[in-house]
Amino acid sequence: MERDYIYKNVKYLIEESEKEVDSLRNELEDINDYMTNWIHEVKIPISVLQIIGKRVNEIDDSRELSKQINSEVSRIDKLVEQAMYSSRAGNYNSDFIINEVNFEQVVKEVIKKNKYQFIYNKIDLQVNQLNKTVLTDKKWITHIIELIIDNAIKYSHMGGKIEIYLKENKKGCELHIKDYGMGIVPQDIERVFDKGFTGQNGRKKTKSTGMGLYISKKILNKLSHDINVISTPNEFCDVYITFYNLSDYFNVT
Repeated sequence: MERDYIYKNVKYLIEESEKEVDSLRNELEDINDYMTNWIHEVKIPISVLQIIGKRVNEIDDSRELSKQINSEVSRIDKLVEQAMYSSRAGNYNSDFIINEVNFEQVVKEVIKKNKYQFIYNKIDLQVNQLNKTVLTDKKWITHIIELIIDNAIKYSHMGGKIEIYLKENKKGCELHIKDYGMGIVPQDIERVFDKGFTGQNGRKKTKSTGMGLYISKKILNKLSHDINVISTPNEFCDVYITFYNLSDYFNVT
């Protein structure tokens, strides 16, 4: 009996260790995949900057070129940040600091940081009342909101419209980021959070890595938040994050 007991416990410990190793291996693969895509992607704006830089020296009236330069520099900055956050993704449990976070403050920070992208793409940005506070990790939620807004700009048409607004219900509130651009085809909706999935739009846009929403969903799940997408092709794409009331956290499935 004692021998069987020891055997079962040793077997259990081995199985648990193997699961942990597999989990760590998968996380490392996620990081490596993201970094590979990022390295390829970051070369694009750098090359554009080199070309634009030469043209700026040749043209006196460079206001439009200046906008392009600022837009590409802003994109490089975001790519570097995405790589940084991705490298931390495997240890995000220990990286969380939960505090009261105001939506209005966070969204304003993201808009200010990405102002050149909005200007260059002539985006009509409409921000409704966001003065509400939730419990979350400010650093991570800011990064995720910025990523969603970046996607909204990327898949909007030149001169398009983006709306940012809140919806409240009995379970909590939803932060919506809605663009009126390319939209997502129905067969891609269920896979937008899959690792490395770029879909039809990603194949049209060479800047897509298919990792941002995948990592965002993993982080939001750990924070007991949720993320969903509603879209109609060539009409709109509405990405929204659900922040549950504290009393409903344990009922989230």
